[in-house]
Amino acid sequence: MQIYNNLGDNNNQFVARTTETNKDGIHLIITKSQLTSNNGSWEINYNISNDNNDYIGHIILKHSSDDNYKEAEIEYYSYPEFKNKGNITIALKETLKDVFNSFPNLDNVYLNIAPSNIASQKVAINCGFKRINDSKRYYGISRENVMTQTSTNDKKKIFTNNDSNIKGNKLNKDLTQKSITLKDLLDSNNESLLIILLNTITDKTLLQEWLNKDPRAGYLIYKIDINKLLQYNLLIPNSILNDDNFPCYLIKSVINKTESLIDIRSYLYKFQSINTEFYEKLLLEYKKYINAILNSYDYNTQIFNFYFNSSSDNYLLPKDLQEKLKNSDEKQKITILKEETSFKLSEIIVDSIFEDNIYNVKLNLNEIIRYTSDINVNLISPEHLNFYKIILNIDSLSNEEKINLYNNFKDKNITSMLYDDLKILKEYSYSTIKNSLTSFNSESKLKNTTLSEKCGVDIYSLNGEPFYMLVKSMNPISNNNNNNNYINLSEDDPKVERGCYSLIGSDNIDVFNQKFVYGFYNFNIQNIISVFETDCFSQESDEPILNQNYGTTAVNRLMTPSQIVNGLDLNKQTRYSEIQILGKLKPDFIVVFDSINETALSESKALNIPIVVINTLAYSNDKKRSKPFDNDDLQYIDFSGERETSLRGKR
Repeated sequence: MQIYNNLGDNNNQFVARTTETNKDGIHLIITKSQLTSNNGSWEINYNISNDNNDYIGHIILKHSSDDNYKEAEIEYYSYPEFKNKGNITIALKETLKDVFNSFPNLDNVYLNIAPSNIASQKVAINCGFKRINDSKRYYGISRENVMTQTSTNDKKKIFTNNDSNIKGNKLNKDLTQKSITLKDLLDSNNESLLIILLNTITDKTLLQEWLNKDPRAGYLIYKIDINKLLQYNLLIPNSILNDDNFPCYLIKSVINKTESLIDIRSYLYKFQSINTEFYEKLLLEYKKYINAILNSYDYNTQIFNFYFNSSSDNYLLPKDLQEKLKNSDEKQKITILKEETSFKLSEIIVDSIFEDNIYNVKLNLNEIIRYTSDINVNLISPEHLNFYKIILNIDSLSNEEKINLYNNFKDKNITSMLYDDLKILKEYSYSTIKNSLTSFNSESKLKNTTLSEKCGVDIYSLNGEPFYMLVKSMNPISNNNNNNNYINLSEDDPKVERGCYSLIGSDNIDVFNQKFVYGFYNFNIQNIISVFETDCFSQESDEPILNQNYGTTAVNRLMTPSQIVNGLDLNKQTRYSEIQILGKLKPDFIVVFDSINETALSESKALNIPIVVINTLAYSNDKKRSKPFDNDDLQYIDFSGERETSLRGKR
């Protein structure tokens, strides 16, 4: 195979064809493109399709943390319907050659594979990867190993722009040797090549422009990888959305591409805020699919008859399940399908009733049950709490009980009920947090009269007294020319008006980056958008997250002030909480530790706000927590993958 190596920073696309065929005797088409190049980081995508114009998957080479580029990480993915064909093995072998040829300093490439992912392990081993230090997760391969393995393959016939056809359609030389432009796509009369390019191009802007401007998009949308367009969050033109055939096609495409309800539901949500009318049509098609599965349940066999009527359904019959069935006798097949049916009934019913996946629903319900028990206040009706407890234990119910549960609640607005209950508890929790905050005013016994007179500003001292403060570390505000512009945002994205704060107290005075700390107690609890007892590593993102639109998948926790302050993530060794609040808040005071410096004094006078001095020696600040949590168990999930596999095993 030849992969052109003049890769630049302009997202150039290159097309090449493997000499080796997969188990079906079909050649693979590989394109190479640089996805990112920013501040020395890079990521290169090797997109894989075949002679039938199917988009199979991809291989990604990721930026090395080593400045000398001695090592890098690689990952690969195949869509379920193309697994067990040898596609990834063939592509990875050829890609590794190009990787080491493209980066002369690169010595080793590594893989991170879940111990449960046997198929991925087989691919790695077949390509020459070895386990590293007896690790169950990490595999590596060296330059020497790859070059030795592939030396004989270099004698194979090389596919070039001039000597091979893709299903009889000769590749357009102009399009394979230069950066692809919108004009190239619009002017191309070779629709077979155009489909391949559309399935492999990673430039989101280019794909969006093509969708908007090519009149052929209305029928070519049915021939290209629709899931890729959805994953890229591209806007499907209304002319396509208004096609009566498109909702049904979209649902079927997503179902045939994924083995998870999580993906299906997530794709549905993408259209909720874009086109309400289309979303309703899409939801109707999805409900038809769910009802067809449930209606196929056989009470005698305790198995979905749908298994036998729809062999192409990747959700009901994922590849691993098909392999189990293939290698089992009839009695074993019945047992396997019974277990799978019971498991999927739980997923389907929770998804249908709550309009969210079972893992996210259980996270929210656990918050409700735990918090109502912690505060011992009757805010939620006992009937609701009992219902939530049943859902949390749905896997323990019989199939008949699950179906009865579904029939009893399918027409009720359970989503709104859950939302209303969460709202009640959030308002109570947030009010409790705000009311717990220590006030620093002229009537406070904490005022240090001597220091106040000496410094010319109000000074308050904390010397072991109990307290709670909402604080934020940032650059001094008075450095800004406009003192009334209280900036609590990243300068990189001033459009998003939200700030990240921490709750500290007598048990924990840890603050993220103590360069300059402000305190706040004048804010609207309705503007609190998330609470987490440790750093949830939120960041601004263009990619929407299913449950949190503010850069974090962390669960929106319901907690008392004491629980927040005493949070400790043992894995990340973080001990400062993160509370996100919409809007720009004016600081109410300045926080210093042990002593007052000139910067704090100047800032206090400039903003006309007091200074609070915390005597650190008066607070033990022991890093302890009665029940340290696993952060991974407190993350919403919006797309399937390794985390879903892990969570599935815990049910």
